[in-house]
Amino acid sequence: MSVFRLSAVRGEERNAHWTLSTIGATTCWVQAHDEGEARELVTFATVISQRAGHVSDRARPPWKDPRICECVTDEEVAIPEGVLLTRTGQSLPIALR
Repeated sequence: MSVFRLSAVRGEERNAHWTLSTIGATTCWVQAHDEGEARELVTFATVISQRAGHVSDRARPPWKDPRICECVTDEEVAIPEGVLLTRTGQSLPIALR
């Protein structure tokens, strides 16, 4: 597994889709097998389910959209599996499925 850093694409920090996330556009790190899993785990841990409802293209969670969120490997950061770590130091558990 690798550590992935997810962050807003430059110029997309104020995109309305970030309101679906409990951490907004805050950069975060997660351990995953690949980019797709990293995006899924962060979405699972941070998307406000009541507001997401049925996810259409118009209300797509920002973490899954490469036009809004970049996702790259970052081996400079060590985090345990099952935890999302934000740039501000907040640690959120990810209930692994």
